[in-house]
Amino acid sequence: MLYVHAFSAVEQQLFKQLSNTQSLTQMDIMSIENHESVGRILNFGNHRILLYSFQRLEYYKYLDTFQFEINQVKILAKHIKQAGFEKIILISSPGAYASSDNLYLQHKGMIEQLFVGTDIPCTILRVQGICSPPLQINNFHHLFYQAESNQYVVPKKNGNVVYSVKLNHLATIIQQACIKSEAQHFDVFDNITSLKNFLQYNSPQLQVLGLPIFYLYFQSYMGKYMPPAMFELFVRSGVPMYNFRTEKVFQVSLNADMFNDLTTGMKRGKDSDFIFSKKGQLIPVS
Repeated sequence: MLYVHAFSAVEQQLFKQLSNTQSLTQMDIMSIENHESVGRILNFGNHRILLYSFQRLEYYKYLDTFQFEINQVKILAKHIKQAGFEKIILISSPGAYASSDNLYLQHKGMIEQLFVGTDIPCTILRVQGICSPPLQINNFHHLFYQAESNQYVVPKKNGNVVYSVKLNHLATIIQQACIKSEAQHFDVFDNITSLKNFLQYNSPQLQVLGLPIFYLYFQSYMGKYMPPAMFELFVRSGVPMYNFRTEKVFQVSLNADMFNDLTTGMKRGKDSDFIFSKKGQLIPVS
């Protein structure tokens, strides 16, 4: 399997989790300079599966950074088709849609289209938060971390939730996807929590400071906070995710305990108030 990614902390740890995968090779998407550079990598192994991920979320700052990844993926897609790859596993984002009004989600939708357009069976894993509690890492770190104050800064009174998956569960699903034929979209998560709790549970004891949304919007547009396209993801209405089909197809137990807590009378309190306000969105009504 050829794993092409952006070499973020979570992606490098995912590579280690997949180390027992046969003929696993990793490649930095940022290192693709031209068609020849991809050809040289493909010549070093008899790869038949591509795993693609880009979790350096802080990289999405300007229009040209989005276009840069599009150009890299076009080169990659052309070569894997010529090389006879048999499967693509793509780590994408919930809400990805090529006609979205959010630049990031529009971009992710275009990436999906490029890979699906190769006519190679493509399993798309829709993932929001990725974390490893033992390693204290998460894929949102560089978006919210403020080095000057050594803390996370998040939108205050934000009712949206984070659907997150632990690295070991994500690795298990990817390994199952290598032997499954389903060319579909799957929501992948094993926990539902607030943004504040997600960052606190998966970081090296950093404080989380909440500031007013409009202030952070201003800071974002002034270039003093995360890019506006990324900030919008955490203040607009979230996209509900459901992992029942994911568990069934890939034969994994994701242990999304929040569903059980919601249906068995979890007491409403300061830390859980956000989840009750979104209860109708989290549990499908049959």
